[in-house]
This record gives sequence, structure tokens and C-alpha cells, in this order.
Amino acid sequence: MRQDDPVKRAVMHLGRAMRGQPDRLCSAVRTIQQLLEAEKVPDNVARLRLALGRGQTQLEERARQRQTVLAVTGSDDALHLHRDLLHRLQRPAPADDTDLPAQITAECVQLRRQW
Repeated sequence: MRQDDPVKRAVMHLGRAMRGQPDRLCSAVRTIQQLLEAEKVPDNVARLRLALGRGQTQLEERARQRQTVLAVTGSDDALHLHRDLLHRLQRPAPADDTDLPAQITAECVQLRRQW
């Protein structure tokens, strides 16, 4: 019989996201954060904190990789792609492409503070 344990499911979801579903990594981390706020059992809290640390580390690494690609390539294609993404998300974008990597960095710092 399968046990219906939300902590176990969330940790497994994070593991799958880290191994092969990077598009689901952010939602997996958010789920763990929500469970951590409500969880009272010490063993579950410890499991969630450990998983949250692993998930946040991978999110930060992916953010660094994106920033590096944007900054190092110096290609207009990468910057235009990010600008298009901001437009589709209806978020403000700087007028000058040289300010775009700084904006990305600032957004990453802001997201980390929310966690």
C-alpha cells in the first residue's frame, strides 16, 4: 500500500526535478518551503530543510549559469531572448542591453530573499 506522505512526495518531486525536469525545480522548491512553514514533526522538518538547501543550491547554480551565458556570450541573441521573455511576462526591461545582466542579477537576489 502506498503511503500518502506529503513530505516524502515533495522530496521525491524535488529529486526528479533536479535529475531531469529543471522546469519543475522552482515549483518543487516552493512546495517544500510551504510544507516547511506548516510542518511540526522534527524529523520531517529536518528532511525538508535538507531538501530545501539542495534545491536552492541548484536554483542558484542555474541562475549563475544563465547570467554567465548572457554576460560571456555578448551576443545580442541571448539578450534579445531575455528581453522578449520579460516582455511576455509583462515585466519592465532596461532600455540598454548592457544593463540587462545587472537586472537579472538583481532579480535573482530578490528571489533568494523571498525564500
